Amino acid sequence: MSIKKGSKLLVRQISAIIIVFIILWLVGRVFSAELNRIVIVDTTVMGKPISLNVTQLASLILVLIMAVLIKGMGEPLSLIYQEALKSKAPIASGVTDNILNLVVIAILYMFLRSLVTSLMVVMLEERIANIIYDLIFIIAGLATVYGIIKKLTE
Repeated sequence: MSIKKGSKLLVRQISAIIIVFIILWLVGRVFSAELNRIVIVDTTVMGKPISLNVTQLASLILVLIMAVLIKGMGEPLSLIYQEALKSKAPIASGVTDNILNLVVIAILYMFLRSLVTSLMVVMLEERIANIIYDLIFIIAGLATVYGIIKKLTE
């Protein structure tokens, strides 16, 4: 019973992720020229211009929704593991959660770079902002890989 329920939940979750990704692609690629013209925030902070348009805001919201949906795949997979793997289910669930974390980190890294670094440039040079952005995600990724290794060696 758990496998059937978990499978149905997993299909729903994957479908939602695909739908959000398609909307994100449409906002970021197809309609971006029109949406970039609609500015939500246009101000100066510490002598540097800050601008936020509809494309950036919509992308931020959609990426965060996608991250939550990806993390939500852990529960249906755990249901499947409980039935299929019995005693190994906690380990499989832990490893899967960390792998899903890696996917979320990769998606956040790819889609949030321009927005986050444009905000960091207010206080830092652009080159330094990019280095800090990369370092944050490298450290998060390495910590997640360590979590996988830790779970596998328990």
